[in-house]
Order: sequence, then structure tokens, then C-alpha cells
Amino acid sequence: MKKNGEFVGVDEKFIPEDEKYVDESLVGDKEKTKKVAKRIGIAQLVMMFIPFIIFIIMAIFMVTQFNKVGNNYEDTIKGNKYSFSHLQGTQSTFRLTDYLDDIITNNKLDAYTTITVVYNEKSAVTEEEILSLKQEISNAGSKKYEVSVDYADSRGQVINKVTIKDI
Repeated sequence: MKKNGEFVGVDEKFIPEDEKYVDESLVGDKEKTKKVAKRIGIAQLVMMFIPFIIFIIMAIFMVTQFNKVGNNYEDTIKGNKYSFSHLQGTQSTFRLTDYLDDIITNNKLDAYTTITVVYNEKSAVTEEEILSLKQEISNAGSKKYEVSVDYADSRGQVINKVTIKDI
């Protein structure tokens, strides 16, 4: 019976000659094998962490770029907080009064982009003035109005004046 490559409990004379000695060249250098295995293990760990590190770096980069874009947008695009793109043209009483509410809110939120409303040669900027014009338009019943807008900038992004005329 063999244990750890040696015959146990057997007299040396009964062991076959070709099995008495183990050729060390076949077993190899155990220390060298351990070093190689350690290097391979370290290389595998590094290869596993490289994609993770790249992902973290890309996420940080994307967040910083997103913040830069957001800050640039806030700094460079000053404009009306509500969309008034459909205000130009013929409007019903109902839609026009809704737009006047949005203009009041816009004027409250941002003094930089206040909108002046002109109706029947009356000019309104404050909430009370615009509400007075809104009441006047609402009391007129179901009518149509022609609305024109003027822009404060050359790009047509900031409306600063809305003129309302009866049709």
C-alpha cells in the first residue's frame, strides 16, 4: 500500500526497482510553481478590477460633464419659464386667459424676463394689472383675439411683450 508516494509497511526488498525512486524532474520545483500560481492569481485579480475602475472613472466623468452642461444652461440661457411658442396668432378667450395666468407666474418667478401685456392700449406688468386685463377679456364673452409677441433677444427665445387685439 502506498502513502504519500512511499510504500508503507512493506520491506524494501519487495518494492519493485522501478518504483523505489521518484524522479524529481517530473514533480517539478514546488517553489517555482507557487510563485507562478501567485503571479497568475494577482494578474486575474487585476484583470477583474480594471473594468470596474474604468466604469467608476467614466461615471465620475459623465457626472461632472452633466453638471457643467447644467450650469452652462443656467448661465447662458435666460428665458421665459413657460412655453409661449403657441401664443402668437388667433386665440380664444379660454386659451388666452390661461396664457395670462402663465405670464403672471413667469413675471413672479423671474424679474429678468418680465413680460408686458398690452390690450386696448393698456399696458400691464404686475399681477394686479394683468388680472384686470384678464377680467376684461373674460367679461367680453366667447371671442377671438389676435395675439402678437415681441422678443427681447435676437434668437427669439425670450418674450418681453404680448399685444392682444380684438378680432
